[in-house]
Amino acid sequence: MERQRLLTNILAIMVAVGLLAAVPLAAMAARPAARQAIMDPALFPAVEQGDAVVAVIVQSEAGSKAAAAAVQRAGGEVTAELWIINGVAARVNGAALARLRADPAVSRISRDIGVKVSGTLSDDEDEVNLLNLPALDVEADWLHRHGITGKGITVAVVDTGIERKPHLKLHPPGSVDFVEPNGPRFRDPHGHGTLMAGIIGSNWRDRRQGVRMGLAPDARLVSVRVLDANGQGAYSTVIQGLQWVVENKSRFNIRVVNLSLHAEVVCPYFFDALDQAAEAVWRNGIVVVTAAGNTGPNPATITAPGNDPYIITVGAVHTKDTPGDRSDDYIAPFSSSGPTLDNFVKPDVVAPGVRVCSLLASPNCTMAQQYPDSIIGPRQKAFKISGTSASAAVTSGVVALMLDKHPDTSPDVVKYRLMVTAWVGGNAELGLFYSPLRQGCGYVNAKAAALSTEVGTANSGLDPNAYCIGRADVLADDLIWANGDTWTGSQQLCWFTGDTWTGNLIWTGGDTWTGGVIWLGGQTWTGGDTWTGGDTWTGGDTWTGGDTWTGGDTWTGGDTWTGGDTWTGGDTWTGGDTWTGGNVYVSYINL
Repeated sequence: MERQRLLTNILAIMVAVGLLAAVPLAAMAARPAARQAIMDPALFPAVEQGDAVVAVIVQSEAGSKAAAAAVQRAGGEVTAELWIINGVAARVNGAALARLRADPAVSRISRDIGVKVSGTLSDDEDEVNLLNLPALDVEADWLHRHGITGKGITVAVVDTGIERKPHLKLHPPGSVDFVEPNGPRFRDPHGHGTLMAGIIGSNWRDRRQGVRMGLAPDARLVSVRVLDANGQGAYSTVIQGLQWVVENKSRFNIRVVNLSLHAEVVCPYFFDALDQAAEAVWRNGIVVVTAAGNTGPNPATITAPGNDPYIITVGAVHTKDTPGDRSDDYIAPFSSSGPTLDNFVKPDVVAPGVRVCSLLASPNCTMAQQYPDSIIGPRQKAFKISGTSASAAVTSGVVALMLDKHPDTSPDVVKYRLMVTAWVGGNAELGLFYSPLRQGCGYVNAKAAALSTEVGTANSGLDPNAYCIGRADVLADDLIWANGDTWTGSQQLCWFTGDTWTGNLIWTGGDTWTGGVIWLGGQTWTGGDTWTGGDTWTGGDTWTGGDTWTGGDTWTGGDTWTGGDTWTGGDTWTGGDTWTGGNVYVSYINL
C-alpha cells in the first residue's frame, strides 16, 4: 500500500508541476516576408516532378481567405475551406507547389494526410463471448444509480457515421456527412462510429447484471461522418467535421468530441493541421477525447491527434473479461506508448479497450463482414471491439457524466480531474506499476472524477502562442523506481524492491544514487552516507558525506570535493551552500 501511494504521489506531482505539460520552445512570431513557407519534406519530390498532382493543406497567418487566394494565384484548386486552422484544402501540381512556397502570404504547406479508425481485434478475440461492460470497471454504474447519466450533455462522434438505433439518443437534426453529403442521414456503412456511439451513450441494459451498455446512457449524440465505408479519410475531411462541431456547439450543446481515429505523426504537433484543429475545438470550450493509437507497446508510438498535448489521449486496458474486478487488468499490448515526438508524456489516462461490447450498425457493415466472429448473439445486434478507439469512447462517456454533475467545468479542469482521480495501474502485491509512458496518470475512475471538485490544470506551462516541447525526458525508459535492488529496464513495469538504482532519472530511496538529473525523494535524502541536507547542500565547498559520490564524473574520496565550486556530474552545483542540480526539484504531495 505504501509503495502504491508512493507512485500515486509521483503521478500527482507530474500533474501538479507540469511534467505532463510543457516548456516554451519559441514564441510564434510573424514570418519574415522573404522567408519561404514551411513545407512538408515529403512534398519536395512533387515539386521536382512538376506535373504530379497532390492533395495539400495550405495555411496563411492572414486567414483562410488569404490561403485560398494564394492557391488560386499559384494555379491550384481549392477543395475546402478550413477556417479553423486559417487554411484551405487544395489540389496542386509540383509547379504550383513551388509558387505557393515562395508566396509571402503562405505560412505552411502540408500533405492532406490519411486518417483511419482506431479499432482493432485482439489475437484471442474468438475465445470469450462475455458482454464486457466498462461501466462496471470504471464505476459509472454507481453514478447511474445516483442519477448521473449524462443528461443534458451532447457528444459529437466524429467517425464513420452513426446508424439509427432504439437505444441511442440522437439529436434529430444532429447529423452531417462530409463523405457523401447528399446521402441518407444517420448512416454508417463501416460500423465503427455506431460502435463508438453505443459505448458512449447506449441505454441498452444488460439483463444479467442490470448495467447499461453506454457510459452516459442519457447523453445525446450527434453524428459527424468524416470517414468512408473502409474506415478511412483525410485530414481535410476530419477538419471540416471539427469546424462543423464548433459552428453548432451552441445549437446542440456539444460539450464533448470523440475522435476514435488516428494518423501517422509526421511533424511536431504545432505544425500538424489536425492537431491545430483539435486545439481550436478545445479552446472553444469543448472537451476533445482521442485514441492513443494501436501501435504499442514500443515507446514513442502515440499517433495523431493523440500527440497533441492539450487534448485527452486514452490508452487501452485489458479487463480479462472480469467486469468490476481490476485486480487482473493490464495494459493492452497494442496500446500505444509515449513519449510523443515533441517529448510529452502520453497517454493521459487508460480505459477498458479490449472486447468491449457495443451496438452493431448492421450485419452488412464493413466491420461485420471483416470480423463475423465478433458479432454477439443470433439477432446480430451487438459486436465486440478492441482498440484504443473503444477506450476513447469510454472516456468520452465518463466526461459526459462529469459535465452532467458539474456543467460549468472547463476542458482544462475536466482533464485535470480525470487525471488526478485515476487509479494507478499495476500489481500492488508485487509492487509493480506501469510507467506513466504506458498508463499516463492511470485507469479512468468515473465515480471519483465526476464527484471531484478539485480545481487545477493538467496543461500547466502550455502556451498556444508558442511552440512548446514536453518534459517526458524525466520519465524516459520507464524510470520510476523506489527503494529497490536493481532496475534493469522494461517496456511495461516499474520496479520497487532492492538496494541499487542503476538506471536513469527518478529515484526515491535506497543506498546509492548513480544516475541522471531528477530527485523526487522529498526534501531529505535518506540514502545513508549520502546527501543529508534536504533542500540545501550543507558542505559549502566541501562534501562531508562518506567516501563515495556516485552521481557522475569523479569523487576522489575522503572529506573534500576536489572539483572546486562547480559540480559537473549532473546538471550544475553552483558552490556555496545550495545544490541546484537537476531540471526539477519537487517534494512529495500527500494525497
